[in-house]
Amino acid sequence: MKVFVLCLLFLLISTISAACPFCKSETATQIRRLLFGHDFFLNLFITLLPFAIFFLITIFIYNDGWQKKVSINNNK
Repeated sequence: MKVFVLCLLFLLISTISAACPFCKSETATQIRRLLFGHDFFLNLFITLLPFAIFFLITIFIYNDGWQKKVSINNNK
């Protein structure tokens, strides 16, 4: 676990991306402006919506559908 956290930390503070010549170009600036523009959260919602739907379907199947489990006590 420590190795995973350490590798993740190194990836987050990596300076390789700062040395990228394409990241500071006009094209990269336009792409960032399009990706993170005013409709970013709408695009994020639309992207994540299928995962939420499949998760709900999986939970529905796991719980045997709409049927409620009724326990009958026959302790007489």
